[in-house]
Amino acid sequence: MTLPRESPVPEPLDAARYARLDALYQRQLRAAAAEVAAAIAHAAGTPLNVISGRSELIRQDPANAGAQLTRIDDQVRKLAEGLRQFVEYLTLQEGASKEGDANGEVPAAQLLAELSGLIAPLAVSQRVTLSIDPTEIGAASIDAQVLSNLVALVSWAVSSAGASSAGASSAGAPNKVVELKGSATAGGVLFELTVPGLPPPDAWRIERFETTAPGETSEPYRVMAICAAVARGQGGKLFADALPDGGGVKIRLTYRSAL
Repeated sequence: MTLPRESPVPEPLDAARYARLDALYQRQLRAAAAEVAAAIAHAAGTPLNVISGRSELIRQDPANAGAQLTRIDDQVRKLAEGLRQFVEYLTLQEGASKEGDANGEVPAAQLLAELSGLIAPLAVSQRVTLSIDPTEIGAASIDAQVLSNLVALVSWAVSSAGASSAGASSAGAPNKVVELKGSATAGGVLFELTVPGLPPPDAWRIERFETTAPGETSEPYRVMAICAAVARGQGGKLFADALPDGGGVKIRLTYRSAL
């Protein structure tokens, strides 16, 4: 006679393993962004080189500009079509998400509760106190897909705060505190994320992808620039300002929502 098997008892969560998993996710995202940039450069490089060469021929022999302009027009159309196809390839289609990826409006407070559960083990592993305050968000609702951007932003904030206090924490200093406050606004939701220990550059320019010299602020700039671009695609905006005491950065993320 075969005895029924007992359900295995789930092992306690290994916070360090969770931190390792988060680091791998973040590295994969950066690698993916680099590959996208390389693909765009490759797709645009050949047409632009042809256009540059034909322009030089026009300068050398203006009398034969007509034939060169025809070739330039062909390359411009090729470039535009290639970029359009590339954008369509990367654009998420409605209804194409996997099971478990919610679509549509959800209560913003519910979204923050799920965010807290996802990031809490990482905060424990980084010796960071994660404070999420939904008291002013009320009954506002928001697109469920916003959660992915919030997870990327808050997990990066927790990891950054943990790295900045690694030495101090072992000496008995209090944990750094990453604070996320959600509040309802007229027709939308505002998330305010305070990241301690993050040295802000002279000016945040996150509306466009502008190159910056490698340094202590280059990685935060890249992360926020990508999250800002994702937010724009979701109908939101991201702003970042230095805290008054120079002790970190406050990130404001706004989204439209149904109230």
